[in-house]
Amino acid sequence: MVATLVVQLPSLHEGGDLVVYRNGELKHRHDFGKKERTAEYLPHYAVHYADAEHALETVTEGYRLVLVYSVCLPSNMRALEGNPDKSMTKELASAFCCMGPEDQLFSLLLAHEYTEKSITGLGFGALKGIYHVRVEALIEANKLAGVDKKLQMFFADLKHDASFYDVGGEWEEDAHKESITWYALSGKKLVAASGAAFELLEP
Repeated sequence: MVATLVVQLPSLHEGGDLVVYRNGELKHRHDFGKKERTAEYLPHYAVHYADAEHALETVTEGYRLVLVYSVCLPSNMRALEGNPDKSMTKELASAFCCMGPEDQLFSLLLAHEYTEKSITGLGFGALKGIYHVRVEALIEANKLAGVDKKLQMFFADLKHDASFYDVGGEWEEDAHKESITWYALSGKKLVAASGAAFELLEP
């Protein structure tokens, strides 16, 4: 999937804007014709990249019908996904060979949330946009690395839950819990653990 197409059929309503963020900041807002007062008479659509951080706001009044399509590459272009940049692959493999004991752990943080069903069903194929490309590049580079330098790659679903209580108008932390679930790149669920603290490392 390379993009998402949102088609709104004619409807009278308030709210429901599509907002797109970049680096946590609002960059685009599409109101599907409400400002021009054409929403109830004409269909409207918006397209955004699959890996764009976005949200559809709540409809506050009236009703609307929206069709959401996943835009995918034609089947005859899928071979391009399996043919990554060879120079980049070699550079990554060389970087693996230079990694020492102090480089035992690093992580690639994902901008999207993925359900357990999508990960276990599709493995790394569930990743969207640039994240799929990056992981695929790491996999290809790993094939060129020496046996003692190959990366062990996993998905890790990290959760941090905290509860608070009110003390005279001030909030005090009551308890917190951390958990992590590991998956193979194939999507197979490996192990889940809770209670132990962990540290996020960015590449």
